[in-house]
Amino acid sequence: MRAKFSLLFLVPVLIVSLCIACGNREKEANLMLTQTTPLLKTGNLAEVKEHLNKIISKYPETKAASAATVMLDDLVESANRIAESTLRTAWAGSVTYLRCYPNEKVDMTKLRNEFGFRNIEGVEIQIVKSGGDDLLITSKHVAGDRLYSISRNGGIEYEEL
Repeated sequence: MRAKFSLLFLVPVLIVSLCIACGNREKEANLMLTQTTPLLKTGNLAEVKEHLNKIISKYPETKAASAATVMLDDLVESANRIAESTLRTAWAGSVTYLRCYPNEKVDMTKLRNEFGFRNIEGVEIQIVKSGGDDLLITSKHVAGDRLYSISRNGGIEYEEL
C-alpha cells in the first residue's frame, strides 16, 4: 500500500514538473532565438544556419522553432543569391580575361591579381574548365542549398544539394 501511495503522490508532481519544463523549454527556445541577432551581425551565415538548426531540432514544437524555420529559409535563399551573384562576377572577369589573353587559361589567382576579383566569405567558387569555349565556373555558399554553374555563354544553371 505504501508503494501505491508514493506513486500516486508522484503523478501530480510529475505533471507540474512537466508543465514547468514545457514553459521553460519555450523560454529557452526564445532565448536561443534572441541570440541569433548578434550572430547575424557577424556576417557568418554558416554559423547562423547552424544556430537556427539547433533551435529547430532541440525545440521542435515551440513558436521559436517555427520562427527559426522561417528565418532559416530566408537565410538559405540569401546565401544562394550571394553565391549566384559572386558567380556572375567571376564569370565577367573570366570572359574579360579570355578576351585579353585568348591563348591562356584563366584561374582564380589571375582573376584576383589582374582583374581585382574578390570572393565573398562563405562562397566556394571553382573554375572547373578554364579556357576558351570550355569555360565552366561553379559556386556554392556554405549556408546555401544550391550549386550554381555558368559556362562561357553566361547561362546559369543550378542543382539542389
